[in-house]
Amino acid sequence: MSTAFGPLTDLSFVKTAYLTFNLAQAAATYDLGTVSGGDILVLTAAPYNSVAAGGLTTAAITTNDTLPTAILAATALVTLTGGLNLTLFNTPFVLPSGKKIQGVIVGAGNAGTIKLAVRYQSLANGAVLA
Repeated sequence: MSTAFGPLTDLSFVKTAYLTFNLAQAAATYDLGTVSGGDILVLTAAPYNSVAAGGLTTAAITTNDTLPTAILAATALVTLTGGLNLTLFNTPFVLPSGKKIQGVIVGAGNAGTIKLAVRYQSLANGAVLA
């Protein structure tokens, strides 16, 4: 069945995915969100430190694509104040289906949470970031 004449309404909407990065974890890489159903165009990503962090060496938010995109570059975070807007990422890029946005912790954290609001547009009908 061809959809050549049917509407692709999903492609015309900008969506927002809300991802959470728990900093009170061991040093490792953690999946925050995965693209499924087709590629997406990431428009902006706004990290917000909602809970104060402590004890971290560095933390970063990046993609696991072939050429990774650093949404929040590795930053020395001995302590990170709660209620703080971090650097807004606003360079659009395509994130293929199956790829992830990941949080990386270096050094063990004892507290902290970064909320990440990612605005994106589907490049295929039904593509989502969750």
